[in-house]
Amino acid sequence: YYDNLIENGFYIDFLLTADDESQWRSCVSQKGNVYVLPKTKIKYSKEVKNTIHTLFQMNNYSAVHVNIPGPYGALILKFAKRSKVGLRIYHSHNPQNSLSLRGKLTSLVFDFLCRNRANSLLACSGAAGKSSFRNKRFTTLKNCIDVNFFKFNLEARDKIRHSLGLGEKTFLVGSVGRLDQQKNPIFALECFKELLKIRKDAYYIWLGTGKMKEEVEKYVKANNLEKTVLLVGIKDDVNEWYSAMDCFLLPSVFEGLGIVYIEAQASGLECFGSTGVPSETEITSLMRRLDIALGARFWAQAISETNTARKRLAFNHQVKEAGYDIASENGALTNFYVSELENVKV
Repeated sequence: YYDNLIENGFYIDFLLTADDESQWRSCVSQKGNVYVLPKTKIKYSKEVKNTIHTLFQMNNYSAVHVNIPGPYGALILKFAKRSKVGLRIYHSHNPQNSLSLRGKLTSLVFDFLCRNRANSLLACSGAAGKSSFRNKRFTTLKNCIDVNFFKFNLEARDKIRHSLGLGEKTFLVGSVGRLDQQKNPIFALECFKELLKIRKDAYYIWLGTGKMKEEVEKYVKANNLEKTVLLVGIKDDVNEWYSAMDCFLLPSVFEGLGIVYIEAQASGLECFGSTGVPSETEITSLMRRLDIALGARFWAQAISETNTARKRLAFNHQVKEAGYDIASENGALTNFYVSELENVKV
């Protein structure tokens, strides 16, 4: 949505939680400032508070849009309210953390603080909004993509498969996401291990990295999967990797929406996600949501029945019709800002 905002006269600063370089950082710094929170062991540290306080003292913002939960989000909204920023948006991208008791308590506390310090609420899905905001009114803003960018590409498929040493008939299962508990990579590997008992020609790739990388590598080695599982790492050409796959697997414990399922469907891939993934992802017949409790063997059987003969290009248009193409939806955030600013109450 950024380009449309700039075209309509918005001036946008970004506050980052880490001092990382990226192509997006250099892009947005041309039309606004980029600030970085200090790296401290305690998120409520004096240094963090001073940085946020100074930021609002230096700039007369009309709006602040918080996309992160937890201590940082709560502090930013606290100082924004204290500085009388007219529009204070809290944007939920995930339902409340259900991975541990500590996670649940942390989510409860900071979601409470954030939603009560904000005066406007956004969510990427109904599930995320209801979980984070309880009975408060919120607006759903779709996580849109460039649908054409993810269109199935036969040349890309052949190129990547050749680079992996895979034949055209090799059944390639793929995942895209962080290697962390939320994305459930160990269960995904258990599913693939069971799949190998059904399909000897199966191969598995995971695009992304994270704090569970070492644990995942140990599982692969302990289960003799080195020849059939490849951790690809982070890729800029993820659209081409989707084309190389035959099905998409990501059994996340929970998701706010899960934009990768939208991307995969745009590439014509049959998708397997858990019931912790919102039903809003079911925008084509390709999306299947299974209960993790059914076990890896059940999942493997379902994956083995993937129809690899379907015409993948046909689904790209269906994703557009579902309203997830940024080409037709690029003004949605601009319209939301304008409407909220007109009706703002400090």
